[in-house]
Amino acid sequence: MKRPLMALVAVGVFATAQGCGSNAPEPVAKEAAPLTVSGNHVTGWVKQNGSLDLDAEFQCGASHGEFKFTGVVLLDGVEVTVIAQNNTRGTHSDSAESSMDVVLSSDEEFSSILGWGRGGVGGNPWILFQPTNAQGQGVADPVVLGRCHGRSARRHFDLAGLLAHVDFTGQADGCDKTKDAVEGPMITLDGTIASGALKGKVWFVNSINSPNPHVVQWSPANLTLDIILEQAVEFHVSNRFGDGVGGNPLIYLQVDNDPKVLLGRCNRL
Repeated sequence: MKRPLMALVAVGVFATAQGCGSNAPEPVAKEAAPLTVSGNHVTGWVKQNGSLDLDAEFQCGASHGEFKFTGVVLLDGVEVTVIAQNNTRGTHSDSAESSMDVVLSSDEEFSSILGWGRGGVGGNPWILFQPTNAQGQGVADPVVLGRCHGRSARRHFDLAGLLAHVDFTGQADGCDKTKDAVEGPMITLDGTIASGALKGKVWFVNSINSPNPHVVQWSPANLTLDIILEQAVEFHVSNRFGDGVGGNPLIYLQVDNDPKVLLGRCNRL
């Protein structure tokens, strides 16, 4: 069974100015590509969904202002299912599955403060926030935090489309066992999983009802903050099949609900 796992990493505090031509929310990020297999080596990008609980406090003045963002990120684990099958057609009933969780393991709250010191935010504009990936693509729909003088807001985001890069090799032991053996072969996965960055985008509009709301002209026009920094974690996981799996089966891997890929014959790993 797939287990949700707390994940995250270090937190940075950064604010960057962006031009007024890039204020529209970005589209939701694209999905991961199929895994690439070369021998017993597997690489590729996999989806990693999760959630963000955000608390925002803001103070707006004519000549300065400040945001404080705090919260918690929860990322789902990446589940790898190992499948032993007696032939490529799958006609034999002597098949078995074994699952391994490959995850980022950390549980941290984050806190970031963004400020500005000139230009003002006159007119009490609306404040919008959207979680994005490192490329600025949205991984959740943008939401309205409230008006600038509203002082605080709490919002929940379901994150979809975050990508993690996996790079690992598979090894097998005990492939000479018969199907009547008490234990089947042992499969071991060694490699790394690297999470993508999670950022937040903040911008201001005079109206949230217009299809093309005018962005408040001040400097900076919008802000970005780092919520999660990219981080790679090494893993070593193994699992043994039970009885009924023998005869040098084919070994397949399936990451979450993606199509399974053939790793090779048990005695070739």
